[in-house]
Amino acid sequence: MEYTAESINVLEGLEALRFRPDMYIGSPSGNPSDGLYRLCREILDNSIDEYLANSNDNIYIFYDSKTHITTVIDNGRGIPVGYNEKAKMDSLTAVVTKIHAGGKFNHNTYKTSSGKNGVGASAVNALSDHMQVWSNNSADRKWYTQSFIKGVQTGEVEKTKLPEEYKPYIKKTGTIITWLPDKTIFTDSINLNVSRLKRELHDIQYLCPKLRIKLFVDGNEIEYYTEKGLSELVSQGQQNETIFTYSDSDMDVAINFTKDEGYDFKSYVNVCYTNLGGTHLDGFKKSICGYIKTLSKEKISNEDILEGMIGAIHCRVAEPQYQGQTKNELTNSEIEKLVIERLTPALTKFFKKNKALTEKIVKYAEEMLAKKQKMKADKALLKGISQLNSGAKFISDKFLDADRRKFKNPNDLEMFIVEGDSAGGHFNRAREAYQASLKIRGKIINAAKATAESLFGSKTADEEGNKEIKSIVSALGCGIQDDYDETKLRFGKVIILSDADVDGQHIANLLLSFFITYMPKLIQNGHVYVVDAPLFIGNSAKGKKFGMTRTDVDNQMKADGIKDYDILRLKGWGECTAEQLSELCLDKKTRKLKQIVWTEDADDMLNKTMGDDVTYRKRLLGVEE
Repeated sequence: MEYTAESINVLEGLEALRFRPDMYIGSPSGNPSDGLYRLCREILDNSIDEYLANSNDNIYIFYDSKTHITTVIDNGRGIPVGYNEKAKMDSLTAVVTKIHAGGKFNHNTYKTSSGKNGVGASAVNALSDHMQVWSNNSADRKWYTQSFIKGVQTGEVEKTKLPEEYKPYIKKTGTIITWLPDKTIFTDSINLNVSRLKRELHDIQYLCPKLRIKLFVDGNEIEYYTEKGLSELVSQGQQNETIFTYSDSDMDVAINFTKDEGYDFKSYVNVCYTNLGGTHLDGFKKSICGYIKTLSKEKISNEDILEGMIGAIHCRVAEPQYQGQTKNELTNSEIEKLVIERLTPALTKFFKKNKALTEKIVKYAEEMLAKKQKMKADKALLKGISQLNSGAKFISDKFLDADRRKFKNPNDLEMFIVEGDSAGGHFNRAREAYQASLKIRGKIINAAKATAESLFGSKTADEEGNKEIKSIVSALGCGIQDDYDETKLRFGKVIILSDADVDGQHIANLLLSFFITYMPKLIQNGHVYVVDAPLFIGNSAKGKKFGMTRTDVDNQMKADGIKDYDILRLKGWGECTAEQLSELCLDKKTRKLKQIVWTEDADDMLNKTMGDDVTYRKRLLGVEE
């Protein structure tokens, strides 16, 4: 391909924005796209900047999901109207058609602002099918408007009357901008991510106390307004012990010291959420941890100290520097130093004053350190356990494998975990060639409460530990926890065969506890089942019938014309013959299996039902404390 001087193309005006939108707003792809959302934020941020300049106390956002038109109204100073000598055009036109044009470059106009590059309004204009702007800034308090199609003005700025539909929302001066995204740019969809907008407006209200924001989506109104700011943000849904707050001209900070595991810190710059953090967040965390570290003899880390805390920092920066136009991460090195210098003395004073809380923080941090050290040791052990396979010495002599010469695909194979020797003996005689059995004796160790050491041995996979647990891991062959490998799973179905009595149910629960704790993907991927065990057996000279209730068995007997029979509570699978086990458990046509389905609260339910706290279990069983 020929490459000459004529090959060089110079993009002018808004052409660069339309040609490379991802450089300015992020990706335009997706449904909804990040880039599409940025259009809304760019205009919203301009309205917020008027709030930061103490010139605006109301913002209105309208979105129509059918037309995809978005409108933002504020009661700020409005975009200046009149000829601009530098731009050689009207100031309003320059703001929305020229890259790097606007009042953000003049500190007399904006001390701080959400936007700093003068790209926002021009980006929205360039990437919209059409856009219209109304502004009232002039000394005569008159309204002016200008329209654009794909970034190109359709006429000059002209004096106008405020449209009737906007009059309820404007006090005196202000700005109205309405736009429709260009389908040729946002080819996947022009649906605004309303959910994301709601989430960010929820945070913005705490960053802009006493700023009233109203969102209208298809006519439905949501108001965002708070009085106190960040202290309200960090206290949401929490039972507060103590909240630390700090505020000056450059930053607002709030910390809630909770008892929850983990921590959550949010950071903002000029009302923009910096989801990747940055130098201000780094300084914030270091300020918290500096003094606390001096109070512990252990080598606790910042991560240990921050456990159980919820925090938020909002910095107002005159010249913020970000990783790109999307403002995800602050990079100003001087801001980290500023935050540390301001917060460290205030936090040190706070910690000295609140000694009981400080002692709790130190103790919790030391507990977190010990827990991580234990997890590190356990991880090494568990990795060794994951190496177990059917050839390992821990495979039980009570394990009978399926015929793998005949059945090559593991997904076609079933492994039954069978309670008791008697049931196991009958089972082994009745099973099909694609079915394996592993007999276990009694109740296995509770994995929800037991340490990895007690389950698997203290140091290596070859040491002592619970043999039956190791046999299960060996037989399945897929490893555990982080080393779980679905491709190595030796059976498509893992079926628990336990009695229907209390002991049998407990055994089944213990097995499920192990799978939830160490092999959750086994359940999540749909491999675990339990046999729907009958509770009653009907005995007669003509045969036996099984059912979940006496009535169920009674009806079966009557249906076969049997009059002389006894109905007894079934003690266990050991009472069943091989033929009956085949019918009830093994034959795919007649058996009843219950698949164990993973739910979002599986871990929580495991802790409640199998953990140390017996309160929930007593309440579940109706036992008075």
